[in-house]
Formats: sequence, C-alpha cells, structure tokens
Amino acid sequence: MPNTSVLKRHLGRLFFALALFLPFQGEALEHWFVPRHGMQKAWVKNPSSEPQFFWISGPVESYAPEWEKTIEIPARSTTEVTHLAFKGTFFHGKASSPSTLQLLVQDIKGQRIEWPRGAGFEHALRAKNPSSWILTNLTPFPQTIRGAGSPFQLQGFEQKVIPLPAGQFQVKSDSRLQITEWSSKGFQPQKASSKPVRLSPPPGAYFVVSNPNQTSSFTVRITNPDLIRQARRQIQEPHLFLPRILFGEVRPGHQNQNRDWASNSKHPWSWSIDVLQFGEMASQACDGGAEMLEEVLLPWIRSESLICFWSYKITRELTKDQVATGRP
Repeated sequence: MPNTSVLKRHLGRLFFALALFLPFQGEALEHWFVPRHGMQKAWVKNPSSEPQFFWISGPVESYAPEWEKTIEIPARSTTEVTHLAFKGTFFHGKASSPSTLQLLVQDIKGQRIEWPRGAGFEHALRAKNPSSWILTNLTPFPQTIRGAGSPFQLQGFEQKVIPLPAGQFQVKSDSRLQITEWSSKGFQPQKASSKPVRLSPPPGAYFVVSNPNQTSSFTVRITNPDLIRQARRQIQEPHLFLPRILFGEVRPGHQNQNRDWASNSKHPWSWSIDVLQFGEMASQACDGGAEMLEEVLLPWIRSESLICFWSYKITRELTKDQVATGRP
C-alpha cells in the first residue's frame, strides 16, 4: 500500500483529475496541430462507413470544465469545426488511433489542404523561395530552438514567425514543436522527422511502463535498490499477484529518459515520473495515462498531485543505450 502520509499531503488536490481525464485513460491517440496564424476554416472528413469521434482543444494552461469539445463525425461526411475551435496559439485535434479521419484547413489565401498528423523534435526544412516559418511550442514550458540562425527560446505555448531565406535547414527543439511555412502561396505544413531523437540518460535502471494492449507507454528511471528489485520481479513473474500500481510525482520535461516506446518515432514525452513506490490499491482520483498527462501537464503539475497508473504495468527493462538511441 502507498505511504499514508504522502497521500494525505496531496489528498486535497487529487480530485480535480478524475472527471477531466477519463477519455484518455490508457488510450492511444492521433494528433493534429495547426497554428492560428493565417488559419481561416477547418473541416474534419470521415471517409469510412462508420461514425467516428473527434476531440478539439487548445493549449491547456489551466483546468476548465469545457477544456475540450467532442463531436461525432458521421460516416462518409465532412463536418466544419471552425466554430468549435478554442482560442490560443494553435488548434489541437485528436482521434482514437488508428483513425481514417482527415483534417482539412483553409488559409487566408483560400487554399485548402489536408493537414498532416503529429509534431516532432526535428524538422528538415527546404525553402525554394524566401519565406517565413511559423514555429509553435506545443508544450507549456520554454524550450530552445536550434538550426534557424542563432539558438533562441520559445516560451510555453508561444508562437513565433521568423523569416528564412531560400535553402535547407535542420531545426531541432528540446520538446514537441510544430513548423509551418508561410509564403505568398499560403500554408505549407512541415512534416517532422520520424527518426528517434537522441537523449543523454543519467545513471539508473530504466523500465518501460505500458497499457494492456501496448498502444501507449512511457519510461521510468529508478535508482532506489528496493524499487528496482520490485520492478524486476514484476517482469519475471507477470502472473503473480504483486503490488504493480506505480505511484509517482510528475516533473516537467522528459529529463533525457522518458520515451513513448509504442510510437513509431519513439518520441520523448514532455514530462517524466519520479517513482515513489508500487501499490496494490489506489484512489481512482490519481489514476492517469500517458496521453492524458501530455494533454494537461501544466494544471497537473500546478496541482502538486500524485499520479498513479491503474492500467499501466512495468513490462520490460531497458539498457541506458536503448533509452539514449530509441532503438529497442
């Protein structure tokens, strides 16, 4: 059982979490991020024979009951979602993975394009003509941008338009970034690199924590010898009744250790977990998931709430080199 004194210290802040995060518990999602600059209209197209759900939100800086909107897209139809969009530096759309939904965006030039999924840490840019680039920090914390001239910082959820001459550029960031080219021809979203970014993990034992169907995962670093033994025993004896619910504190940034091993790019998350202990039972109010935490990272950290992962379990141990390179 988790330490009672630790739970009491956080109890008053835990209960804001439950109702807010249920749609994301242990669920893998697909994401679309569109900068507000120049975006005029947006539609969601469902080419399939079944209705599908689409979620819309903006930068989540503080908890609000209406922080997200859910719409059902009928089969073989296109639904305008412009009027549902939240204010903020970017439009954020989500759907359960895998999804056949398409997001269509119209810019101020009247150009309608299909917007690509996802964001990234590295972008290979090639501009045939002088143009501007819209850089959007998709996380609530400052990050350093390199490769577009001198390094500079983007504040949390900040959007910056920078002019670039014709040529080739490799832009790298500390965390999730969305880049769009803006020229006389209108919008041109830039697809991020699918290669795993390299990390510099500190010493410790590393473990993958996954949901039951292995569609969502994260990495934890453990230095406490007793907790390391417990984690290894969970891997060695997967069917034995053991305390398996991970309790921890949320920290901003991936801390050079936290990757999503279920994703193709093995991308780092924007947070990390300080493991406190493993328990047999937990309050439902602290239950969380990797996708959920990415969405509401800032309000969770501000709440100083503990987090626990009911449906996630330690599944394997990693070497330091695996964590660094993103190679299984």
